[in-house]
Amino acid sequence: MADYRTISAGFWNDPYTESLTPQEKLFYLYLFSCPHTNNAGILHISPRKMAFETGIDSVQPLIDKLCDKKKLVEHEGYYWVVNFIKHQSSTSPKIIQSIAKALKSVPVALADMVLRRYDTLSIPYEYPISTQCIPYAERELERERELEEEEEYSSPSETPPPQPEGKKSFSKAFLESEFRKEAYKFADWFRTITVETVKFDRDAWAQVWDQLRRIDNRDNVEEMLRAIQWARGDPFWSTNFFSPLKLRERDKQKMMYIDVFLEKMMNSKQQSNGTGSTTATKKGVSLDEYRSTIDWIKQHPGLRHRSE
Repeated sequence: MADYRTISAGFWNDPYTESLTPQEKLFYLYLFSCPHTNNAGILHISPRKMAFETGIDSVQPLIDKLCDKKKLVEHEGYYWVVNFIKHQSSTSPKIIQSIAKALKSVPVALADMVLRRYDTLSIPYEYPISTQCIPYAERELERERELEEEEEYSSPSETPPPQPEGKKSFSKAFLESEFRKEAYKFADWFRTITVETVKFDRDAWAQVWDQLRRIDNRDNVEEMLRAIQWARGDPFWSTNFFSPLKLRERDKQKMMYIDVFLEKMMNSKQQSNGTGSTTATKKGVSLDEYRSTIDWIKQHPGLRHRSE
């Protein structure tokens, strides 16, 4: 285990952290910084040991709450702090290598979860050649069968999941993502609210939306769409925001631009007066036209936000 650990300042600005009581914050921070947590955010320790080291009489209710909120995963005596890597101050190549090394000493199921959540980091982990790999392979086959059944029972007017174009490289997590259809619909929608001179990279745009939904756990779909459309109609941002790729980039304050747009939209006089937003495009596609996509998504349980 590491002798020291750094945590990004964003940990304290995280809305979830801000919602915790003092005791819950102590325990949550303990999970990030205790000597039992490896560089992948996984620790093997008993609740009794946790209680002794933190001075908290009973940690089980705190564990249960974190698990309910999908901030902690318990598996065969191991605990995975879901946002551990997210709140590290660095993801340098050396750190990525140390994460891959840490995953070799934990159950394959947990390693699988970490790799899926942080697939954009390209962690060089190799599944061990043993019978432990069989369940993972079975899940692959099961997922393929589910996709086949989904296509078989879909109505004639529906189209199959969009297939990535060309010879680009796509992560397994994206290809299997339950948000993939939604992501491609988002990419097509965004194309209608940007200028025609912008190169339309459908696959890249779709992957950004998928990452917002699957990796960043963003459930506020309509709010994000409103903020995006607001930014496209804002005098300043309409000339500085042409591609969804910007949504997960960060400004000088380390804030994602999707959050910048959400905040500015909320503070804008246009929003406070309830006048709605307009787009800066010739086509003038409104948010209402996208709601049909959202309704369509809700009618397909397989495309809803997964429970991790």
